[in-house]
Amino acid sequence: MRGRRQDRETLIVEHLSLARAPARRYARRGETVEDLEQVAVVGLINAVDRFDPSRGTDVRSFATPTILGEIRRHFRDRAWTVRVPRGLKDDYARVSSAIETLTARLGRTPSIQDIAMETSLSEDGVLDAIAAHAAYRPQSLSAVPGAEEDGPPPDIAAEEAGYEIAEVRSTLARGLRHLSSREPVILHLDSRRD
Repeated sequence: MRGRRQDRETLIVEHLSLARAPARRYARRGETVEDLEQVAVVGLINAVDRFDPSRGTDVRSFATPTILGEIRRHFRDRAWTVRVPRGLKDDYARVSSAIETLTARLGRTPSIQDIAMETSLSEDGVLDAIAAHAAYRPQSLSAVPGAEEDGPPPDIAAEEAGYEIAEVRSTLARGLRHLSSREPVILHLDSRRD
């Protein structure tokens, strides 16, 4: 048992670079390299646990599909900011692939009708898939339209003059409730004198 555990750990450590390479390749898709490397290492561990050397296959060729599958599963299931049904995610993958293929074939941006014919989806299905992709990384509520994403955030804590006036009125209203019936009249007449 102890020898099997050491063999397992040795295989994992020896093949860490195998897990890290695809993680870096997918890094520019909205997830940090560190997160993707962790996901890839989980895939490597799963592959090593299932690996059977008696079948005559190499660890690298056995582990690579498992690592890639784990990364893809991560993007499909966890990378979306807003929960979207899996069918729409799959439809968007088909639409995205069709857009690339059609752009190369047609030499222009394909129309919704072109994409629908290529993917066998309805035009509404294509539009739904494209709209669903906006949930992958929704725009921040504090983002300024047309501004660079990496720029400084806008100043959303600006002073509003109306807040101070409302606060003063609220304080005065609470105080006026405690005055006798004659005192508010005196205050009103006194304010007209200024």
